Amino acid sequence: EVFESAKGFNEQNTQSFVDTYHKNIKMLLDRMDRGIDAKDVGAVIGTAGLLIEALAKVVSSHPRKETKTFGSLKSDFENSSNLTPGMKELCHELYILRNKEPNAGHGRLDPSNCTFDEAIFIAAITKAIIEIEYRNLDE
Repeated sequence: EVFESAKGFNEQNTQSFVDTYHKNIKMLLDRMDRGIDAKDVGAVIGTAGLLIEALAKVVSSHPRKETKTFGSLKSDFENSSNLTPGMKELCHELYILRNKEPNAGHGRLDPSNCTFDEAIFIAAITKAIIEIEYRNLDE
């Protein structure tokens, strides 16, 4: 009940700002929310990693950024991003988690190591990182 209430509040109060996001980021945010609704931990974590990679492409100045992975854009992202060093490191950790977590990125058949509560936290922190970066893009 609290989750649904908070979700509704966030949707009402952030929608106009979210409309400024790149279309792929908006699509991935929707996918991550559907993963939460389905209680699909792997989908949430996998999509969080994709969101971090998409965000890196938004802020990166690399001339061929569209064809690069987060790993190959990491240095440029760290130089171009307005996030704090700790937040930048968290972006890297979220991207790595996608690659390690079963059912999130590389098709492992093991059950997830993360709980549903942890997936909700990962989704929330990913959304916060995106909002913080977008609010500081012009600085």
